[in-house]
Amino acid sequence: MVYPTGREVNSDDPAIAGGQILFMTSPTAHMIEPAPDQDPFESFRSEFCALINIPISSTVIFPSYQEAVRNICSSVSESTVAENPTLLVSAFGLPKFTRHLQESDLNYQFVDIEPDSYGISPRGIVQKIEDIQGVAGIVIGHPFGHPANMPALERISSDYSIPLIQDCSSAFLAESQGMPVGKTGYASIFSLPQALGVDGYSPELDDLTLVIFEDSDEARPLGLSAHTMNTNQRETMGVLLAALRDFPDQLRRRRSMIWELNARLRGIASVARMSHGRRIQHAYSRFSLKIRGPGWKENLETSIRAFRVENLEFSSANSELSLSQAGTDTPDQFPVALRTARDSIILDLHNGFSESDVDRISFVTRRIVSWACRS
Repeated sequence: MVYPTGREVNSDDPAIAGGQILFMTSPTAHMIEPAPDQDPFESFRSEFCALINIPISSTVIFPSYQEAVRNICSSVSESTVAENPTLLVSAFGLPKFTRHLQESDLNYQFVDIEPDSYGISPRGIVQKIEDIQGVAGIVIGHPFGHPANMPALERISSDYSIPLIQDCSSAFLAESQGMPVGKTGYASIFSLPQALGVDGYSPELDDLTLVIFEDSDEARPLGLSAHTMNTNQRETMGVLLAALRDFPDQLRRRRSMIWELNARLRGIASVARMSHGRRIQHAYSRFSLKIRGPGWKENLETSIRAFRVENLEFSSANSELSLSQAGTDTPDQFPVALRTARDSIILDLHNGFSESDVDRISFVTRRIVSWACRS
């Protein structure tokens, strides 16, 4: 079979049921020219901190995410009085943190997530605190740029005197209750290429990672400085600085695009759009859809393939499962995280997407829903 576009497809191609392929190219990310600043390191720290209104002295930039996690885990181990310190970790949204956490001496237990925010469940945290001893920290993720339930989590942290550790790499400039994500807690981690949407940049960038530490008299771990960076780190910082300066405008455009897209998808059966809590500002690092609702007859793999035939590079949210990094053998304890991973698809929202793609995504989604729910 050949579409009018001339593209040859197999007879079992899922898009056949939806008609001809209308979109022959994928949106591509724009290349970013490094900022010309003589000292991109200090310029970056200054401008990053100004955006979320924190003192420069509270930040440390590490040469890698792994190094950042190692330093945070070491600090937690040294500061706790618990004999067997345990971190409570979100079962979803922290695969990278969990992978490196396994290299530390800390114990950890997973906690299920809330169905709307995808963030760690406050109720689940309280249950764990009451069931086990030695909880030394709570590790929070903000999957897809959606802030976790920070007011409830901060109350728990205060009530039980347990520090919060946040991975904010997907949620730079997201806000909860008017407060920028990452501004509170013991330590907040930003993998900078991921936070600024350039982690797919070529040539490959170093995974420089900024950590915001709470104000205290404790000595800060040593990180990078303008004098200790190597050539590739300096080039990476130049790209990150350019991306940082463009990020607020990019975020405004992305929010406008997703608000319009969610409006276009309203009322479609078998599809749940990203939720919007009160006084929440998403970062929208990724657009997520929960599919396979009532009437959806196709499996996740085939459904993703249908989107990709139309050059929309959706992928499975299964990659966001923290559980998968630990090989946990008690999956029945995390029904919401597993259901979210099983039924959700995600689309990276790089700087190549714009408002002009709203029509395309909504049209393709409606067509695939019609195909997947056909009688």
